[in-house]
Amino acid sequence: AAPGEPTSVFSALRVPSRNQDYKMFFDEETLSDPFGLSRQGLTFGIHGEYDFGSTILTTGKWAFAELGLVAPEVGKDTGPIQTRVRSVFSYSMPAGTSKEEAEANWGKLRSIKVLRETQDPCGLEAIAEELKREPASSTIRPEIADSDFVDQVPTDKLVHCKNLQDYYQALHGTWRGFGEQLVVGSDLSILSVPVEYERVIHYDGAKNQVHVDTSLLTKDGSKTKMSSSTATISPTNENIAHAEDGIQHILTGAGAIVHTIPKQIDLGKKHSFETAWLRVPGEMYRVQRNFDEQGAWSTTMYLVERKVE
Repeated sequence: AAPGEPTSVFSALRVPSRNQDYKMFFDEETLSDPFGLSRQGLTFGIHGEYDFGSTILTTGKWAFAELGLVAPEVGKDTGPIQTRVRSVFSYSMPAGTSKEEAEANWGKLRSIKVLRETQDPCGLEAIAEELKREPASSTIRPEIADSDFVDQVPTDKLVHCKNLQDYYQALHGTWRGFGEQLVVGSDLSILSVPVEYERVIHYDGAKNQVHVDTSLLTKDGSKTKMSSSTATISPTNENIAHAEDGIQHILTGAGAIVHTIPKQIDLGKKHSFETAWLRVPGEMYRVQRNFDEQGAWSTTMYLVERKVE
């Protein structure tokens, strides 16, 4: 791998056997178990999306995030089935070295694992019962739960991008997003806050560059600019783009799933880990786990975006 780029990327499609007993919405098995993390850092969104990982980024502790997105698809022989995408990011924690060396080498991107899982068709009745449960995060505010942005339509027209050029071209335009922000307290308590925003995405094919302006939308229709960012596709790898402050956009070979993550965790800086799934043309799902300057888990965002222009 080129300097600063991930050392390994793993993609897999997992389909349970048809004669396998269906016991839960999805298996309790998770890639995070080897890290010995508590379930305190686990939240769920409206559709069954989830966010799990480190609650503090600091030397001597694993830096890790696992993000999951869920959406219905139309199977060839089964009709609507649930599909889940899981992304797992892990960062280095050197052992057997001096404190100084460990601190210098801690927090480098170690691996990305991406898995697509489909529900066992034998479990359609069980899945219907599971979907009746209340989300396991904080109380979902009515304006979020009742929004038409949470309505998912099963589809067999999934987007597949062969490189970031294809992906950015599909994003070019104006998007409106709605969702839930979970604000994390110092005691890991969770407060649910609705968010509505707009993203204007401009892709310059000549420069292999994408620019994104994000604005917060208020009830009276006004806009407040939140952020701007620019990323340039790597000249040596068309599936990786480099943005400001060491942020990378990485397209993995599982459709149109892009991860926006730091290649190096630096103490004293804010950090964000995001997985975005362009599931069908004009519709995107995003999960984002954010940390403040002290390295503390500060918010989780569950977002749905629709292209409006």
